[in-house]
Amino acid sequence: MPSDGEPVLEVRGLRVAFGDDEVVHGVDLTIGAGERVALVGGSGSGKSTTALAVLGLLPAGGRVTAGSVRFRGEDITTAGPRRLRELRGAGIGLVPQDPLSGLDPVRRVGTQVATALRAHGLAESRRDARGRAVDLLAAAGIPEPARRAVQYPHELSGGMRQRVLVTIALACRPALLLADEPTSALDVTVARRILDLVGELTASSGTSLLLVTHDLGLAAERADRVVVLRDGRVAEAGGAARVLRSPTDDYTRALIDASPGLSPGAPRAVAGALPDTAPVLELDGVSHRFRLRGGHTVHALDDVSFAVAPGTTTAVVGESGSGKTTAARIALGLLAPSSGTVRLDGRETGVRSGLDRAERRTVAAAVQPVLQDPFGSLDPTWTVASLIAEPLRVHGHDGRGARVAELLDAVALPATTGRRVPRELSGGQRQRVAIARALALEPQLVVCDEAVSALDVLVQDQVLRLLEDLQERLGLAYLFISHDLGVVRRIADRVVVMRSGRVEEQGPAARVLEAPEAEYTRELLAAVPGRAA
Repeated sequence: MPSDGEPVLEVRGLRVAFGDDEVVHGVDLTIGAGERVALVGGSGSGKSTTALAVLGLLPAGGRVTAGSVRFRGEDITTAGPRRLRELRGAGIGLVPQDPLSGLDPVRRVGTQVATALRAHGLAESRRDARGRAVDLLAAAGIPEPARRAVQYPHELSGGMRQRVLVTIALACRPALLLADEPTSALDVTVARRILDLVGELTASSGTSLLLVTHDLGLAAERADRVVVLRDGRVAEAGGAARVLRSPTDDYTRALIDASPGLSPGAPRAVAGALPDTAPVLELDGVSHRFRLRGGHTVHALDDVSFAVAPGTTTAVVGESGSGKTTAARIALGLLAPSSGTVRLDGRETGVRSGLDRAERRTVAAAVQPVLQDPFGSLDPTWTVASLIAEPLRVHGHDGRGARVAELLDAVALPATTGRRVPRELSGGQRQRVAIARALALEPQLVVCDEAVSALDVLVQDQVLRLLEDLQERLGLAYLFISHDLGVVRRIADRVVVMRSGRVEEQGPAARVLEAPEAEYTRELLAAVPGRAA
């Protein structure tokens, strides 16, 4: 809770511009000793820019044009590079969003922790720093810390990489920890462990926390106060319970209404059994094994069976490594099962099914993907019209221009969007383009692999509404891969829960999410941020 003494951080009238464009307009923010403050808002609200301005880490072209930033009473607004380097780590720790890009890929993780200690004079020698680094990794809950310390970031899971970043950020016991979307790329159970770790370590050292997030459930659960930003301005601020339960600003209410964790509603209710019509997709006893170097075999899927009925959504959920994305790739025909059968509309489609080349092209057209990163899945040099037309061209369709216009209209994008390239679009617009591209060949099944996990709650709500509308109008079936149970609650008719390559339980969404039979499902539900808020 906040201290009555001098604030750890005091931001007054902060203005930030890129070139001639001002993006932060007079933001005020105060954090007391030991206080936890969440900075929330949609994409483009200015929350990350405000946080980076505090650290003097604005991207190229960004500059503070007015206002002040005081850290423990010291005005650091115009501090030079040397003073800022002294403050980073020792005074203000940073946990960035992406745990892989936040670590040096060519240096061992123990060395990276040790470097933080030596940079601020907290270790007498390299040997002392290495020993303390192992101790800090152990305190962060990393198993076999001595062995992990000599590994490289790519050899660790996403959750362990994030633990390493938390370890580095808190190694010097800073007065303030700035966590910028620290769990957005993690599944719910790993995210909860990371947040628990941050809570434990900051509480034990008296460190204040500035949590930058678009997840209002997370803010409700982890913050004492909430500051809501909209278009670079403070829309609302106050105690977390008051702001998130009785908001006074329309924008805050819109964020809450769009947040699955805070406004979950009831799961979609369907009959207990699949509809009488034949499934669009059926996995029957499917297993898949990866053979690694050295002869070691990983069982990614083990005797997995589930089905997707026409016009319905089957969601596959589970932690990282549960096998859900492997199941999606098999459904798309990108992987062949080691054993078992895959049927599309009653017809076996695996590589051993005997389909000729033309039949395989027909199968490929019938199942289309919408992936997590719309920017990474779209060629940045092509226009939107060319991107949407490509599958039509590959499959020899005529009248591509008219079909592209029809598809842009279907995903509520103006026709002029066709002349633009992906970098000129927002994240939500890019995902609409990806959906239009997936619909080009009139598929029976769309596989959505974490299709909304990278979007803020308002854009996520828009894309989910679009998917629901398209399903109703076109009778689409969705295989929806997600770690976000709030989203799954909203969109799924049936839920398949996976763990370590096996199905833990499956059934109608209302039953699985309201009265789960498996202990693992109960653990996943308990880890959803804001569930008890």
